[in-house]
Amino acid sequence: MNYSELVDVVEASKTEFRSMLESMMKSDGSMPKEIYRRYLNLQYHLTNGVQRHFFIAASHPDLSSKKSLREFLFNFGNEEEPHYEIAGRDLKSLGYETSEEPPFDVKLWWAYFNSVVYDRPFLRLGATCILENLGSGSADLIATMFKNSDYITPRNSVFFKIHRHDDSLPHGDEILAALKNANLSDEQYVDLVNGAKQGWIMYSRMMNAINVP
Repeated sequence: MNYSELVDVVEASKTEFRSMLESMMKSDGSMPKEIYRRYLNLQYHLTNGVQRHFFIAASHPDLSSKKSLREFLFNFGNEEEPHYEIAGRDLKSLGYETSEEPPFDVKLWWAYFNSVVYDRPFLRLGATCILENLGSGSADLIATMFKNSDYITPRNSVFFKIHRHDDSLPHGDEILAALKNANLSDEQYVDLVNGAKQGWIMYSRMMNAINVP
């Protein structure tokens, strides 16, 4: 496997994610408030502690000769660490509190990637490629949703704006570029591609769950 196969998985996931967003939106282009509440709660639990996976991945012996990728992952983890707090503040500004228990599919995500990240960090990094690129394929839908959902305000939409991953904050492009430039082995690309596929399967389950009436 190679970089182009990873990009193919990412692009296919972006297309599927766009269809999911369209299914969540009302005919007027707005999104039901309950779905947005569930989304923020989901993201709070999904991103709480996320930096640990990047630090663990960076510490793997396979990255001892890949200093630039290792440095990128440390910096990326530091950037991502406070994002759960942003999701929590958005939820509070919306008038809700975070749940004590993570949604079931978030538990599955953490259980799986906690079990593999120490020995096979590129599985987790493949999943990161998915999460960090999904929003860039739906920028117009997200803009429509923001415009037409009267409950969305600047105070309760900070997390979503950060994770649109447009040109103002291109995390998706950055993680792909860091991996492309790291001179990875075929085996590492196999894990990246499989991790991307697994990440999308699990994340799409989360999205389907918040869209249940």
